[in-house]
Amino acid sequence: MHLFRTFLISVFLVIAISASSYSQDDKPTWFIGPYGAIMQSMHSTGFKDLPGYPSCCFSERSGTGIGYDIGMLLRFPINEKMSFRLFGGINSPGATISSDEKIGNQFIRNPQFPFDTIARDITVQHSIESMITQISARPMISYALPFGGDISAGFGLNYVLSQSFNQKETLISPDNAAFLDGRGTRNDTSGTIPDLSSFQTSLSLAYSYNLPISNTSLLVPFIEYHYPIQSLTSYDWNISRIQLGLALQFGIVPSKAPKVITDTVYRRDTIIRVSPIAVNTPTILNESQKGFIKGKVDNDIRIDTIMISETYVTTLFTPPTYKGNLVVYGLDEKGKQTSKPTIRIEEWEQIETFPLLPYIYFEEGSSDLGGTKQRLLLASQAGLFNEDSLPSSTLDIYRDILNIIGSRAKASSASFEISGFTNTVIEDDVPGITLQRAKNIQSYMQSIWGISSNKMSINSGKLPRTPTNPSTLDGKQENARAEISSKDPNLLSPLKKRTITRTMNPPILAIQPQIQAGAAIKSWEIIIEDGDQIVQTFKGNGRIPDSTFTWTISPSSQMSNNPLAVTLQAIDTIGINHSWNMDVQTERVTLRNKQELRINDTLIERFALILFDFDKSSLSSANQTIANTIKQSIKTNSAVTITGYTDRTGDSTYNQVLSEERCKQVSQYLGLSPGTYSIIPMGGKEIPFENDTPQGRAYSRTVMIEIKTPVKERK
Repeated sequence: MHLFRTFLISVFLVIAISASSYSQDDKPTWFIGPYGAIMQSMHSTGFKDLPGYPSCCFSERSGTGIGYDIGMLLRFPINEKMSFRLFGGINSPGATISSDEKIGNQFIRNPQFPFDTIARDITVQHSIESMITQISARPMISYALPFGGDISAGFGLNYVLSQSFNQKETLISPDNAAFLDGRGTRNDTSGTIPDLSSFQTSLSLAYSYNLPISNTSLLVPFIEYHYPIQSLTSYDWNISRIQLGLALQFGIVPSKAPKVITDTVYRRDTIIRVSPIAVNTPTILNESQKGFIKGKVDNDIRIDTIMISETYVTTLFTPPTYKGNLVVYGLDEKGKQTSKPTIRIEEWEQIETFPLLPYIYFEEGSSDLGGTKQRLLLASQAGLFNEDSLPSSTLDIYRDILNIIGSRAKASSASFEISGFTNTVIEDDVPGITLQRAKNIQSYMQSIWGISSNKMSINSGKLPRTPTNPSTLDGKQENARAEISSKDPNLLSPLKKRTITRTMNPPILAIQPQIQAGAAIKSWEIIIEDGDQIVQTFKGNGRIPDSTFTWTISPSSQMSNNPLAVTLQAIDTIGINHSWNMDVQTERVTLRNKQELRINDTLIERFALILFDFDKSSLSSANQTIANTIKQSIKTNSAVTITGYTDRTGDSTYNQVLSEERCKQVSQYLGLSPGTYSIIPMGGKEIPFENDTPQGRAYSRTVMIEIKTPVKERK
């Protein structure tokens, strides 16, 4: 009551002052003043008890409360019909929420003699009295209605200053009884409302009417409704409000416009610039800025000043200057940096065995060798053919299977059989195609390699002896083939190649060019040289990008300890060359170095087993022959790694198991002791060869064996 009494006294004092302060001609442009409102808060909840404060209530509660809202109101027009209003103040949206509940078979007692205790159904009231105080701000947009008054809409923004509650459960029926402790209430608790959100928002809708009380003051009754956007707490507790209030608005009248006199003041400066790309130029206007200084009013006259600042530029030619640097560091595969690296380039000897796949795959319905993936030679080229010159690539070697077999058969007395097959249980649409496939291979061996027909026998069938699933497209492609077999193991023995590989540590060189240019750059180039050979370049036009250039190190074929030379060259826009250089040290260890210095080394041998039957893990006779050769390469100090693969056909889980079983079969056949080898079943997770061709899938059904044997001195 004291707060409302103070508010009313303030209203009347401001009205009196306002009425005497302005003449009838004054027209305010915006309004400000106090407001006060009576508030009815309507609480609706969806909880049964407050967290941390037990209650035996089993239903939701709701209720209302009367509070206040007082503060200040600012209003200014947007246009003739619309205006902006901002309420700011303090309010109290507290209320008592309750719920009546019938509870069966409860023990109660008579509060009077003989104080007997009985069990019966009772009715209780669960109530929570909330005391809440908030500061609020309500921005609203108002629209003037044709029939009078304004309708407003906006947002309510509230911040909770204080909150508390009192909770109790009151026995309503029977009214002549009490709880077992002799009281009519129980579960009496109080405290601060738990899990309360301090910041509250709501949608606001209001209607107001302006009642003039002077030429610059208004008495504005209003009614507002507030709809909550969010719950008061983390559990369901929503508060909507209806407010009936009164605002007192005092108009602010603008002062009369004085007579304005404008004065103009000029300020001029000249700047001398130097440029590496321009000749001497006359002085020209480069920039003009206009400023304004508002003067003070004196006897209704205001003198304003316009300041005009002009900058003139004279450009003089001077040769460009550059400052530059090269930052070079090493990177490993994980991105770890090595500053000022010394690159170790080391040679390793590697013996790799490439198995031969004696299958020639034909196009469906065709017996033409030209449609296969084989490289067909002329008779004049056969004499130049050499296995050692073939590339170290499995699928590239496969393209010369016919030439490898022809070359070996010509140089030996070995005989072999050529068998043609089709992709179904019946022959293709072309009658006799399986026999024709075998005959065409026989003809190639006779005409190109001069193999006598006495050393070749031909055969034909329908599905191959070990067919791939003929119900799939991949299976049909693989079954349309011719097979070459021989009792002489040397004819189809794997191709062995001795190669030298190089490793780099670190493997990557990173280069960061840093240039502070005195003139624009026309073009630039980063050059990496190994001796007199350029091994890598990066180039571009214009400004050098602010980025790092990386090179996966691939040195020249020469193996000297000369450092790598890194050079940054830049040409500016007037044609002057600029360059920066730095060397990266190298340590090159060749096989010859290792022999001369008697450095311990490692011999790496790789073998591959193929011709695993489709969906099988057992070793064929051809694989057993290869495995017997592998045994001879395994020493007591050798480290053996067995990696199993499958093609893309089939379920991935099944393929994983199949590849593991193939690895185990190989390790058992090789007679390896536990701890001397490791197996890696890849299944179909990683396919070693492309699987869009029959030969790629056949080579993928493989087990690869790597043998690393330390050697002290190489002879």
